[in-house]
Amino acid sequence: MVPGELFKCVKIGPIPFYLNWLASKGHTETAMPFDPAIRQIIASFRQSPQWNEDLDLRLLQAFWPKLVGEPLAGSTSVVDVRGSRIIVRVPDQTWKQQLISLRGWMLRKVNEPWPNRWITDIEFIYEDKRN
Repeated sequence: MVPGELFKCVKIGPIPFYLNWLASKGHTETAMPFDPAIRQIIASFRQSPQWNEDLDLRLLQAFWPKLVGEPLAGSTSVVDVRGSRIIVRVPDQTWKQQLISLRGWMLRKVNEPWPNRWITDIEFIYEDKRN
């Protein structure tokens, strides 16, 4: 079984098994590398005076499944950009703890569309619906 198939079918408890699998493999995964031509187009648009954080957010949201993989994107979402930090909503505290351990891998992935690494931190949030 290839990792992509593993992502689709194995879940243990509230945390998908693939998060642990990613961590055990040094935070690698099977997503395709980001197209350099698209990276150049984005770089030229970002130099425009009309470019702002809202456009960065929209771009991240559009590319989120490609950057982190469909299974992870299905349970998480980028909800805000604050300077060089992105805010990612997760389902619960357990997801938050697991993704904190994958922060380095995620930072590499979310910086792929841009020629210069500008995202330096990821904050994971969740809404506690028990209160």
